[in-house]
Amino acid sequence: MNKDTIDQIERYLNKQLEGIALRRFEDRLEKDETLRKRVKLEREFSEAISDKSDLNIFRKIVDETSEDYFNGTTSGGFSPLKIAATVALLISASWIIWTIAKPASPNEIYDEFFEPYIIQTTPRGLIEDSDNYMMGTIHYRDMEFDSAISKFEKLLIEKPDDYRAQLMLGVSHFALKHFDAAEDVFVQLVNDPDHLFQDQARWYLGLLYLTDEDEGNDGKAEEIFNEIGNETLKENVRKLK
Repeated sequence: MNKDTIDQIERYLNKQLEGIALRRFEDRLEKDETLRKRVKLEREFSEAISDKSDLNIFRKIVDETSEDYFNGTTSGGFSPLKIAATVALLISASWIIWTIAKPASPNEIYDEFFEPYIIQTTPRGLIEDSDNYMMGTIHYRDMEFDSAISKFEKLLIEKPDDYRAQLMLGVSHFALKHFDAAEDVFVQLVNDPDHLFQDQARWYLGLLYLTDEDEGNDGKAEEIFNEIGNETLKENVRKLK
């Protein structure tokens, strides 16, 4: 496919063709199956690839390795070299789409998806400072996570089976990026069947594995996410992908 046609396709997709030039191109598009294939392919990759240089690299590879396909003459004339090049093209294109589709770093995943578990609280003035649970929730609500951790840890010494406090303790550590401490809490919650916060713990634990900058934990995240049953949290997982 010649350079003039490629330039026309790009101008067409960018809505830069007007008047007679647009009508002529659309007429050609209606009659030319090869052109329709190329426009469809360019549109799909234009939507997926934001970096102009990446799109140009892709276009060059297509021109050099896939002309037989676009011309409908693949039978008998597709050499092993072209086959290998086409496979490489598909792998490269898939990698480019995957790279652009996913957040670029653990910090970006954290910033976009981490939110503290929502709880109901009582006005601070009605709570005694000795009430570790209620004071912990107040500090938690106000994002005073260090103070929240202190209160929840004191509470859990007295009431180790307070699962809501455990969850908020883990989230507080996670909010401060105390990854090891948060992981310990979430793993304990995930492995304990005697409460209703398992899916919430799975969500935070999977998110932690994606944001702790340990690439070896990425596989663990997928395993944990697959165990989630809550539909709202499943939708959160789908947004990650």
